[in-house]
Amino acid sequence: MKDKVYDQQLFAKRLKDLIEENKDTLLSLSQSIGLSHATLSRYANAKSHAKILAVKAIADKYGINPVWLMGADVEKYIENIVTDKDFAQRYKEFLFETGIIEKFDSPVTNKDLEEGSKVIKKLINIYKISKDV
Repeated sequence: MKDKVYDQQLFAKRLKDLIEENKDTLLSLSQSIGLSHATLSRYANAKSHAKILAVKAIADKYGINPVWLMGADVEKYIENIVTDKDFAQRYKEFLFETGIIEKFDSPVTNKDLEEGSKVIKKLINIYKISKDV
């Protein structure tokens, strides 16, 4: 069975929580995103499924992840999402700062990645040992 993409009850709860967290009202939100108060009220009371454009408008207004708003178990704020490109950039910085690669602009080899993994494993072991002490 496929995971639900949209959870109407959770969407309604999260919408109400967002409005409260931002000291907003259904009326002021409706005016700022161009939806009727009645429509937003139906969404907030789980009486109607939100249209994708409404989800996007609400998410944009509050700076949140629209997929989270729809009920998925993902990061609430988009800036907390690390992309593969972000991760690759951070990992390359780690390899450079630990001396595994000599030049930041040099290509990363499989051997470099293996060395980086060894360093990370050692750090994890050190953390585990210090936590147990």
